[in-house]
Amino acid sequence: MLAHHNLSLAKGLLLQWVEGFYQRRDRLVVLGFNGQKVQLLQPARKAVAFNEDWISAIKGGGGTPATLGLGKADEILQQAKRKQPGLRTGLWLLTDGRFNPLPSRPEYADQCTVVDFENRAVPLRRAQQIAQLWQSDYFVAAEFYETP
Repeated sequence: MLAHHNLSLAKGLLLQWVEGFYQRRDRLVVLGFNGQKVQLLQPARKAVAFNEDWISAIKGGGGTPATLGLGKADEILQQAKRKQPGLRTGLWLLTDGRFNPLPSRPEYADQCTVVDFENRAVPLRRAQQIAQLWQSDYFVAAEFYETP
């Protein structure tokens, strides 16, 4: 997601969403995955008021282990559902789709949304393929930044 300022756009979008979570007093978990690792960027808790520092520190990189990252997300969702039976969970995947193979849909996410940051001259449309595979909502990231 480093190409064409995608990482900066993703950080801006994440900041907006986290502020909304804070206003609604919702809980969230944020995972980042790049290189060959998955990082817990924000542990499972109610959203907090000040988020600029940890969001600005998020780094990008190639070799994304999407299957590993989404597996970790599914573990966290499973734990949350065990603690609170009946809890509705959602997962948002912000991606340029530049990984292989296409990951399976996380089993414990009640709702999935894929936000596509791909904006290359020759699009692969893999984020769109993921959304179709998962039967999830799909948005192109630019839709969140368009002005009326």
